[in-house]
Amino acid sequence: MKNEELLIERTLELGDARAFSLLVEMHQGKIRSFLVRLCKNYDYADDLAQETFIKAFEKLNTFEGKGKFQGWLFSIAYNCFIQ
Repeated sequence: MKNEELLIERTLELGDARAFSLLVEMHQGKIRSFLVRLCKNYDYADDLAQETFIKAFEKLNTFEGKGKFQGWLFSIAYNCFIQ
């Protein structure tokens, strides 16, 4: 089992906030860069990244593991941008 999968599992099964924090640290740079490219505004991109990770935490139980976790995060980020 990959480290990322373990962190997801710990977050879901134990409510381990530190595990989710590590997931955020792993992906926040790429998510922010993606959002900056979309909205052309660093402050707004930071707000959207924060919203992305909040939604990801709230909906983590819907991640089925069929694709990459990062791809799932990108789709959440894009939806946050569109809204």
